[in-house]
Amino acid sequence: MIDPAALLAHPPLEVPYRYGPRDVMLHALGTGLGTDPLDLDQLRFAYEDLPQPLLVLPTFPIVLGWVDLVRDPRSRDPRLGLDGDQVVVGQAGITLYRPLDLSGSGRTRSFFADVVDKGPGRGALVCARREVLDENGALLAVVDTWLFVRGAGGFGGRAEGGLTRTALPARAPDATIDIETPPQLALLYRLSLGDHNAVHADPGHARATGFDRPILHGLASLSIGLQCAIRGITGSLSAHAGRLRAAHATMARPVFPGDRLRTEAWRDGADIRFRTTVPARGEVVVDAGTLRLAPAG
Repeated sequence: MIDPAALLAHPPLEVPYRYGPRDVMLHALGTGLGTDPLDLDQLRFAYEDLPQPLLVLPTFPIVLGWVDLVRDPRSRDPRLGLDGDQVVVGQAGITLYRPLDLSGSGRTRSFFADVVDKGPGRGALVCARREVLDENGALLAVVDTWLFVRGAGGFGGRAEGGLTRTALPARAPDATIDIETPPQLALLYRLSLGDHNAVHADPGHARATGFDRPILHGLASLSIGLQCAIRGITGSLSAHAGRLRAAHATMARPVFPGDRLRTEAWRDGADIRFRTTVPARGEVVVDAGTLRLAPAG
């Protein structure tokens, strides 16, 4: 059973990072860019020798200095009450404080920031927070991943919390973008993220945890959805991705590499709202998405 006091008192895990253009491009490929080799809007993130400079996706901080707080050996404290095989990404969000350069170094601090008790038989939500710091200790980004822990509810914690989930506009979307995900996408994204969870690569392990085949990372699904939303509303990912300041969404169902995804996006005041579906299964996979761009110019 989860001990919320022990969870929140667990010491932060610090991880150094260093990256360059190759890492930037691998992240772009791991989030589905480059599937159309003639699309210059995608190639701006995946090819370094165009006349225009290589760009860094605003979701790149999600993979910097990543650590699996649940499965890391330093988190193997029975008081935490976390079973890695029962954990899936439920919600995720990123806040950006400034764009990243093409290369850099620094460190991350990852810790359990919050926990919500959804009740006996309903599981729990645990917020794994990662602060991305540059080499001088300045904050570049904060990544919040709300983990849904199946069967872990009923420990007596508060029942409300998590990222705010606001209903999408009740009208036709302002933009719709379909993309075909490559069948090897999870294998690419795990290299970018440094995630060794076998559910994303090993068919036998995926079946043992209740999936027909390996699933895509929830953070990759979020990245794909918000990229499509930016592109759909503004007309160009490469021209406007650097304006992203914050985004969050709910991971409603798993995406399987090879799925054809449809992202619908709405203008909603200062925000862009979005959701991503798999039309072939009639499933919403990323829901209640919200992103905010800095003013143009």
